[in-house]
Amino acid sequence: MVQSPVNFIVQGLTPQVKVPAELATGRTLFPDVFKPGTIRDRGLYLSRSLGLENEYKVLAGLPSRGYEESLKTFFLYSSDPGQGSYSDIQEVKRRWLKEQGKGAEGFWLTPKGNALYNLKLAIRYEDLEATNKYMYEYYSLGGTAKGIEESLDRMHPLSGLSKQDKRLFEQSLSMDQVKRLGKALEFYHKVLLRK
Repeated sequence: MVQSPVNFIVQGLTPQVKVPAELATGRTLFPDVFKPGTIRDRGLYLSRSLGLENEYKVLAGLPSRGYEESLKTFFLYSSDPGQGSYSDIQEVKRRWLKEQGKGAEGFWLTPKGNALYNLKLAIRYEDLEATNKYMYEYYSLGGTAKGIEESLDRMHPLSGLSKQDKRLFEQSLSMDQVKRLGKALEFYHKVLLRK
């Protein structure tokens, strides 16, 4: 109850106040000020706040579905239900782990980690130029094929759960969440692993 008004006020701040503060701290306060997200790329974050995300991606050589494809979203918004289910299940799992006293949050941003992140995005978007760029960058920073494999394993919707925890977590899900887990697993195998 106490957090809701604070969150409402912070989310209502003008971009002229909020964006510089978030850029300075490297943390984004949207959608919840009490669970700040990490800003991986400050240039991308700023361009996104100005509505120039796709242009920035092209200029910076970041992975994308292609500039022409991004122009379609200018007129029509679409979302991937598989990706939505994947994100939802990750959030449900995070909350469940926290309730069990096993939750952990945060990660370190490193040049090698950023290269791997962009490599996986490039593969997902089938962006061959960005795939080559970030594959080279990842390996030149000491990355390995095993590191890519381990990273993909950690993206599994049930990653981080022991066999017993998987069973308990699945039993805790509502029927709707079980369906979303199925869609999340399908998204993981078909889109993230490209199987």
